Amino acid sequence: MTHDEPRSVEPTGLLAPELWKPIHELDLPQEILDDLDTSGPEETGEILLMASEHLLANERPDQARLLLQTLHAHPPTPESGQYALFDLICLYEDEGNEKEANRLLNEVVNLDEPAPGPAALFAEQFEAQGETDKALLCFNIGARDHLALPAEQIAHLSAYELLPLQGRARVRKALGMPADGHDAHTLAAQEALPADPLGAGDPFDEPIGHDEEPPAQLVAVQAIFSRRALPEALERGWVSSERTEATYFLDAERELRAEAKQRPDVHFVVLTAEVGEVADFVARTGLDPSEPGTLMAWSEAEVPDEADRRLPWPPERNHLCWCASGRKYKKCCGSPSLR
Repeated sequence: MTHDEPRSVEPTGLLAPELWKPIHELDLPQEILDDLDTSGPEETGEILLMASEHLLANERPDQARLLLQTLHAHPPTPESGQYALFDLICLYEDEGNEKEANRLLNEVVNLDEPAPGPAALFAEQFEAQGETDKALLCFNIGARDHLALPAEQIAHLSAYELLPLQGRARVRKALGMPADGHDAHTLAAQEALPADPLGAGDPFDEPIGHDEEPPAQLVAVQAIFSRRALPEALERGWVSSERTEATYFLDAERELRAEAKQRPDVHFVVLTAEVGEVADFVARTGLDPSEPGTLMAWSEAEVPDEADRRLPWPPERNHLCWCASGRKYKKCCGSPSLR
């Protein structure tokens, strides 16, 4: 089958029929179509959201918009439809169409039951527009699972999990509301985060002696290929066959979130590699570039702890995404839709 020939997409009964036509016409990567054949509603919504990211990354915004509009109108689950609505708002903002972005944002107030993940994102949109009452309502929904916990447990949350609680505390302060217990513990946890996690070095290189105090800050590095290097790394077989160009960075984001949840006392750093420098390294060391540990070995041997290319994770939500897509983190890998 050539690139120009249409792919055959057979309905599985898991999606509304209205979704099949745009999926068939968008020439999505075959691995996405294969995943759709075996996925339930929740997985299907996530796959289609990832597909829209793939289209944007490949400079196909019109197709991404069509997919998101259809997904919003005919969502496999209410949550995926809400994420599609948020992504549409971001797409119109990026294109400078503030009128349409605002029109869609106003749809949020009519949602029957916003899910926590999308609600946290909508909250930031409302906050940016100065609509603090709506922002607080959405932040409360976004943080509701953690608000149900004793406030003292906030200290055990990761930097990523703190984000909706930080937004809630920030908006409550803007509204002149006194800090409650969750606000106070959120602010304390936020202050405990390092201003410059890269300055802590990497304590995992040296074991801690029995008589030594543990380091105040632990830093772990996630080494991956850059966007520029990924196609060649895939072609060379240096990337696991389970990863694809369409999902590579989203998979890395999932891994970072899972690690952060298990180790909230650790501060994470992302480091991207180029094919040439890894090729030089394996030529000198004899390591297998297809082994997962080789990138980590390269990063430890070749990149100084103070190097600017070591990027703290997670970035602030309105800063550029660590994956170098050129989009804000909250509009890219920072979406809570990734589970």
